[in-house]
Amino acid sequence: MVSAEEILAYSDWLRFFCTDLQLRILDFGKAFEAYLTEYDSSSLYLPDGIHPSVEGHRIMAEAAIKFKLSRCNS
Repeated sequence: MVSAEEILAYSDWLRFFCTDLQLRILDFGKAFEAYLTEYDSSSLYLPDGIHPSVEGHRIMAEAAIKFKLSRCNS
């Protein structure tokens, strides 16, 4: 199982990498963080702790739609 610290470290690295190359990033971590202000994290991931559950995929899909719409409106 991957630890929360490892996931956060990877997310930080990915944000830095994308910023350094001036790439836009669809940050699912932020979408998950918003979800976690109201709900338990156990519903977001499969038992391995890294892969998203059905609910996790729903959150990701919503974030992807918002990201795409923001690209269309800019």
